[in-house]
Amino acid sequence: MKAIYLLLVAMIVESHLLIDALPLLEIVLKRTPQQSHTLLDIISCWHMHQLQNCTGKNIREKQHGLVGANVYAYWFVPLTNKTEDTIATQRALDFYLGWFVDALVFGDYPDIVKKRAGTRIPYFTEDEAKQVKGSFDFIGINHYSSMYIKNNLMKQKMDNRNFAADAAVDMIDITDDDPAPDELPGLPWGLQQLLEYFKRVFRNPPIYIHENGQKTKRNTTLNDTGRVKYLKCYIGALLNAIRKDHNSTFDRGSISGVLSELINEWSLIDVNGSNAKGYFSWSFLDVLELLYGWESGYGLYYVDLDDPDLKRYPKLSARWYSGFLKGDDIHSNEAIGIQKNKTPVSSVRSIQ
Repeated sequence: MKAIYLLLVAMIVESHLLIDALPLLEIVLKRTPQQSHTLLDIISCWHMHQLQNCTGKNIREKQHGLVGANVYAYWFVPLTNKTEDTIATQRALDFYLGWFVDALVFGDYPDIVKKRAGTRIPYFTEDEAKQVKGSFDFIGINHYSSMYIKNNLMKQKMDNRNFAADAAVDMIDITDDDPAPDELPGLPWGLQQLLEYFKRVFRNPPIYIHENGQKTKRNTTLNDTGRVKYLKCYIGALLNAIRKDHNSTFDRGSISGVLSELINEWSLIDVNGSNAKGYFSWSFLDVLELLYGWESGYGLYYVDLDDPDLKRYPKLSARWYSGFLKGDDIHSNEAIGIQKNKTPVSSVRSIQ
């Protein structure tokens, strides 16, 4: 447990300023899971950021940094128009988002979460609620797809009640986009509605899209047109979300000028649009994925694991994303072909 907390601190505090975080380490490591909520350890980092160090400046002034929390966020829609599925969808949002974000924004967990979990979820004291409420500078979001929600109260009859039983919903894939095998469906409207929900329910906090990207099977192709289509649509949905006119629709046919529009909209954000501040594509390189290992990757660059030097090759998506950042319009039908570096342990093969 201490290692997890140390990792948390390492993620937030820059190594060359670690001396300023020593009191924070003491605060965090003295806590035990039985004594406090995990959120209290997170907000300790935020409050520590406000304290003064030996120079008389607080850590925020010295680092010029921000402290926030990240949530993995699906967007949920009811499977049917039945009232029970509509209520279940809100319940799913309360469990998967509100469990964390409600506490940070309002100082407490959603009522339905407390009611279903009962004594299995700790409560905030009045002082703790005051500490937690507003103790963040931004919310980070990892978003990849959206899901249908179906009410399933039978889960509440499980002998061992857990998170899934308390939520009492079935999550069903939405495949309206008809994705290629091993790829995620492109449902950019889900991101736009998710950002609208944060604006409407959570008081429009500053948001950074920390992860968003398309999954493809490894060792198949560098011509990842599916990833280009996915990124183009989701970046367009982000633009629509932060525009003041939400009736505007992103043109999928061209992306020229979208970056300059995003920058312009970010400088003019007000209460009418999402307070989204930034976007990060996952991922720069193919890496060992938490859920898929080496079987699938999200990278803009392919990594040759058979090459002792782990040589990297740009995919079509890398060229497209680079062109997008430069304001160019790179069409997704441009193909790349490369001959892999051959080593004594590699078979001769070409990736197209």
